[in-house]
Amino acid sequence: MCNFFHTEFRAEVEWDINTIYHSHGTKQLDLRDFDHLDARDLVPIIASLAHNNWFTKLSSQGVKLSQDAVEAVAKVLELSPALEELSLEHAGLTKDSVSKLAASLQSSTRSVLRSLDFSGNLLEDKGVSNLAAVIGEMDHGLEVLKLAKVGLTAKGVATLSQALKKNEHNFRSLKVIKLSDNQLNPEGITALMEFLVGNNVVQHLDLSKTNCALEKIFGGLLRGCCPNLQHLDLSHNRYSVRKGKEILVPEAVHGFFSKTTQLKTAFLSHGKFPPEALKAVLRGLSENKAVSKLELNLASNELGSAGASVLTSFLSRLHCLALLDLTNNDLEADMTDLCKAIRECPSSLKTLRLGENFKSQKGRGSAVAVEAVASLLSSENCGIEVLSVADSKLKLLMGNLLDTLSTSESLVEIDISGNSMGDRGARMLARALQVNTAIKTIHWDRNGVGPAGFRDVAVALKENHSLLEMPMPIHDAAAHLKDGVQTYLFEIQNALNRNHSVQRLDVNQAMRRQEQIMLSTTQQQVADKEVVDLQDLLLSVDSVENKDEIDAIVNEANKTSHLLMRLHSQEYEDSLSGSIQRRLQAAATDMHAFVAETILRENSTRMLNAVEAMYSSLMSDELKSSLAQVVKDNASVPPDFINDIFTQGIGVDVVAKVCQVSYDVAVELSEVAVDALKRRLQEHKETLKALQEKQEAEAAKVRQEEAVAAEAEAAVEAEKSQADGEVATATVESKSVSENKDEADAGKNSLISQLKKQTIRQRPGSVNFDDLTLKSSGPKLDHLTKDRPRPRKMFRPTARPSFRVPVDLFAAGDGAEDGKTTLPTVKRPSADYADAEEKVKAKEKVAEKKAKGRSKTMMPFMKGASEEKDKEKKKEKEKEKKKGSLFKKGGRQKSEEEKTAAEESSTVKEAVEESPVVAEEKPETAFAGPMTAVRETKLPPAGVGFEAALAAEFHKKKTMKEEQKKEQEKKEEKKEEE
Repeated sequence: MCNFFHTEFRAEVEWDINTIYHSHGTKQLDLRDFDHLDARDLVPIIASLAHNNWFTKLSSQGVKLSQDAVEAVAKVLELSPALEELSLEHAGLTKDSVSKLAASLQSSTRSVLRSLDFSGNLLEDKGVSNLAAVIGEMDHGLEVLKLAKVGLTAKGVATLSQALKKNEHNFRSLKVIKLSDNQLNPEGITALMEFLVGNNVVQHLDLSKTNCALEKIFGGLLRGCCPNLQHLDLSHNRYSVRKGKEILVPEAVHGFFSKTTQLKTAFLSHGKFPPEALKAVLRGLSENKAVSKLELNLASNELGSAGASVLTSFLSRLHCLALLDLTNNDLEADMTDLCKAIRECPSSLKTLRLGENFKSQKGRGSAVAVEAVASLLSSENCGIEVLSVADSKLKLLMGNLLDTLSTSESLVEIDISGNSMGDRGARMLARALQVNTAIKTIHWDRNGVGPAGFRDVAVALKENHSLLEMPMPIHDAAAHLKDGVQTYLFEIQNALNRNHSVQRLDVNQAMRRQEQIMLSTTQQQVADKEVVDLQDLLLSVDSVENKDEIDAIVNEANKTSHLLMRLHSQEYEDSLSGSIQRRLQAAATDMHAFVAETILRENSTRMLNAVEAMYSSLMSDELKSSLAQVVKDNASVPPDFINDIFTQGIGVDVVAKVCQVSYDVAVELSEVAVDALKRRLQEHKETLKALQEKQEAEAAKVRQEEAVAAEAEAAVEAEKSQADGEVATATVESKSVSENKDEADAGKNSLISQLKKQTIRQRPGSVNFDDLTLKSSGPKLDHLTKDRPRPRKMFRPTARPSFRVPVDLFAAGDGAEDGKTTLPTVKRPSADYADAEEKVKAKEKVAEKKAKGRSKTMMPFMKGASEEKDKEKKKEKEKEKKKGSLFKKGGRQKSEEEKTAAEESSTVKEAVEESPVVAEEKPETAFAGPMTAVRETKLPPAGVGFEAALAAEFHKKKTMKEEQKKEQEKKEEKKEEE
């Protein structure tokens, strides 16, 4: 061929074909293997296929073919009896080039071509029409027809559809149709449906980026493609939606997805699916019982909250889903509800893609959404094995998601690329890898990781023996090549290579790791909380019958952390390994004897006999002896070879598998035991709670009975004290005025002394004189309104004069002399206080007029309104009314007793004015009779002296305020002058 085309012979081409292609049994001649040669050197290589029956496929993906090369391909199509597949994708073909190929194919009588791929070549409608004419006249049908991105329009599709219908073989053979990235428009799709509605065997249909209306496709698919269609790609095609009009969803959408039986992948991305159409798709899949392991791609459909609502309502019924792609659908606000629905989804769902759904990184929305995804992965019934949150730009929010890798046992692959998590995120990933034993693949490029992050991951992989794939983060590594990240990348790759080799399971490490996982799971935390609650209840409850049993359960619960290590015995593992090794060594010895004595001996004898039969004339005893010696020297297997294979190869694998199974059994046993322990703790907790409530009810009942008894006892004591008071009152009143005159005078003097030594710093409202009463010759005074409930009045100097008299206004008196008590002498206020005194009296009169129903004078001897002595007061009132009272409801009634009392009051006033007051001094004497129990109260004395003192105090405060005001004005004037 090289001589025929006048080209140089290439020995390297011969070596590649005779060595590489032949050794691998490759039937495809790929021109990319020779793209380093000149274009003219490819012509003899292609032309040789016309006379070669080894190669059945010619591929030139991405290799531009010259006109000579195209003619060589046309010659091969005409002459080759073995070429079945022709793939000239992106080969630079034109409509004229395809016309030449179609003519050669039409003239061929030996062609067995079944696959055509002209994707990426500008064929236009003319080139496709020429090709379609040949397809319609072939004596056999095509299996694969790929015309993606060839400039095809509705006119060319109509011609192609008619050609496919014309050749009936295509209905039974055509399995793959790829017309993507062509402007077919609705008219072209309608023309294509004329072929698809027939009884065809199409398994792969790619109509992506064809600008067709999605609702018009499913009618043809429902009629002809339901039994065999496996791959459907309708991405980048819009669903027809008119503004202001109701969205109509054809019944064919629901019908196709409910009746298809072989569908494996459905790409419906970038279509702006309305919620109504999405509902029809999911409703059909939920009713389909034949489809399984379906991959559903709904990416970039702008589903939003409406679409999320539809998804959450149907996910729990989709038993056919294996992959769900929801990338870039604005689902952040509904991520919590969506994850709850996915948690309830059947276990068939293994792959979930949620990337580009987290938009508000600066708000709380993304944090809540990430937390929802983390909660989904950490749930016990989660079956997700592959998760993608790529290109979400979560930054440090990735920490919440990476923390779940520490406890996740189902996740085997995760894609966290494009999240800009930096070195801090890489450290979080390294921490998760140190304890995770389930993850197998991690994609983590485009995260802004620097040398520190690569170092942390490399160190973590030294302790991780389960991770198998971690594609090199080229984007991040290229940005830091000058910082020496190559060393860390080599360490990461070496760790991955080590994990790919057979390694014996470190059961101790696995047990400790699983023990930590168990201690950090929600189940174990709940059990710990139950133990604490149970111990608190034991302390608060008395006389528990089964206390020993509860203590035993609590002690067992506290030992849960050591359960796994108890189940794993290092001694038993060592003995198990030794037993397996001994058994394998014995098996290796038997195998060596069998191989050496049986297999090799029989094979050597067979080969010697063959040589003797072939060269019988040359055979001699010497030659036979030489041949036997050759067999003896070479037909043997080293004893260590089989022994090493058994003990180091098979033995390690067997021991590792046994340890793995033992580890799994221990984990399952521990989980079942912890579940049972938790249930028992809950039962005891409920029992103790019921007992605690019962005891609290009994204690409350006892306290109530004691309170009732105490009230009854208090009532009895009150009645008894009331009776004693009536007897004492009767005794006092039975005395005559003449017999008790001396005692009254003594009592009066004692009262004056009492007032002298008491402080006057307490307001009148707090005074209570229950027993401080003077004997008089007449009947006692009766205050008919003193028992009436009154609101407590605050001390207001402007409404009522104060009885607080400064101590420094009084001169010190002599006190008691010769057993007699005298009042202190009050300093007379000067004439300057007269006006203030008159003002105070006027204010006092106004206040008295406002108090209509109240008494006009203060009762110095009025009893306090004590609730415990109400009954006693009422009885005393009735007795005093019988004897006559000086106070009535309508006003005052003058009598001789009142005059006597007035004279005594004036005497007290004069004594107060003449005597000094000694402040803060307690009384030393008390007069006999009914006034023996004088209380230590602080009653301010009434009289003219006190009013004068009040006026003096008022004038003094007023003067001080005026002086302060003048000083303030002077200061302000000085500031203004300055």
